[in-house]
Amino acid sequence: MDGPLEQSPARGRLEGYLKALKELNIPKNDDLIKVGSWKSESGKAFIEELFRGPIKPDAVFIANMELTLGSMVAIKEMNLKIPEDLAVLSFSGTGYYWAAITDPPLTTIDFPIDEIGKKAIEILLKKIMTKKRKKNQKYKKFTIKTHLTVRGSTLKKNKLKGAV
Repeated sequence: MDGPLEQSPARGRLEGYLKALKELNIPKNDDLIKVGSWKSESGKAFIEELFRGPIKPDAVFIANMELTLGSMVAIKEMNLKIPEDLAVLSFSGTGYYWAAITDPPLTTIDFPIDEIGKKAIEILLKKIMTKKRKKNQKYKKFTIKTHLTVRGSTLKKNKLKGAV
């Protein structure tokens, strides 16, 4: 599930998802890719739509925490269990502490908001200091590393006694 593709964060997250599918030799299925707003209502609607379709997913990647919130509401309303019925992975900015206290705790791909803010200020100050505006100036692209925090929303319990 993703936000509006005219926004670069949504495009980048979708590109990352598609790259992961390719690397794992999983065929892309457009029916399983949902794009809309960044709002929780979209997340709820996306889950409901997915489970009305012919293919019931066993995992979802959700591109932001608002979408995740709505998705989790729909999952609960549909009496589905996380991760037994549906594993949930969300893209998150650092600072969404509630992800660690959901039941089960939410697996997230975290990005460093502070580092992004510092880089934005650095770029802005550099522009202000140079005061020169070049015609046809190309945008610079910066990549900031993310971190996967694995929690219970993606861990399926093994049938072996005591194993997780």
